[in-house]
Amino acid sequence: MSKKKIGLVFRILLGLTFIASAALKYLSIGATDIFLFEHKILPWTLTQFATRLLIAFEGGLGLMLILGIKPRLTRILTFLTLILFTIYLLLKPLLFGNTSENCHCFGTYIQLTHFQSIAKNVVMLLMACMIGWAGAWKTRFAALIMIIIALLTTATTFIIYPPDIIFTKIYNRESTLDKEGFKAMMELDDVKALNLENGKKVLCMYSTGCKYCKQTAIRVEVMIEKYGLDRTDFATIFWGNDKNLAKFHTDTQTPELATTIVHPLIFLKATKGKQPLIILLDNGKIEEIYNSVTLNESKLVQFIRNN
Repeated sequence: MSKKKIGLVFRILLGLTFIASAALKYLSIGATDIFLFEHKILPWTLTQFATRLLIAFEGGLGLMLILGIKPRLTRILTFLTLILFTIYLLLKPLLFGNTSENCHCFGTYIQLTHFQSIAKNVVMLLMACMIGWAGAWKTRFAALIMIIIALLTTATTFIIYPPDIIFTKIYNRESTLDKEGFKAMMELDDVKALNLENGKKVLCMYSTGCKYCKQTAIRVEVMIEKYGLDRTDFATIFWGNDKNLAKFHTDTQTPELATTIVHPLIFLKATKGKQPLIILLDNGKIEEIYNSVTLNESKLVQFIRNN
């Protein structure tokens, strides 16, 4: 096989790998958002924007590699991307202390450890050394094609699964409670033991088997750690059972807050069948009700800090 064909094969393989990485991250966008948010660098809204821009970049770079346009720029971006990703993987345990075994290079669909991902990047870097042999698609519309690719990949990532702040502007996702049902639930002895009527409290209402509840629980835990919030100001009410509750905390790797489990019918009547819900209480009075989409990080933190 000639050097040109070898370079072409490696260039296409690299392009397909970047596209697969972008697509699988996007198909598990909720988990990818949570993974980046756990680094405690950006607030939730900016995290969601960063996630989608990263996915758009990877997808766009993959398309440029396959098409063979702007070969010099594409090679530079390929090397820089792989080198930066590898440096990140090497420094991540030291800088961020994130214990997730999955590096999320391919979302949750293909799970790689840090070592496996570094090895993958090394192989890709070796392949990238030979893509210059493949030649290029020489067209005077190369710059225009690159711009179109950038616009299409970015628009796609923000339209199909928009960030929460955009989603809530388009669709009304406000949550409400059944007042009588919530009041009846609050009268239960196990719920009274949570001491929700004294001071400002954040009440998290979850189902033990709900993936959105698990993602929200991780977000709340990150907020507590990131802003140094008092855990005694938080409480959780679940519907489920003790076995599933233990699995919930194992899956989310979150410590248990003040918690109780109520009967499913009581829970679902109070929440009108919705979960998760995050309720801000001031001496038992409801101040705000959030769900997984509308949860406002800055308002929650401000609410607790003004205690």
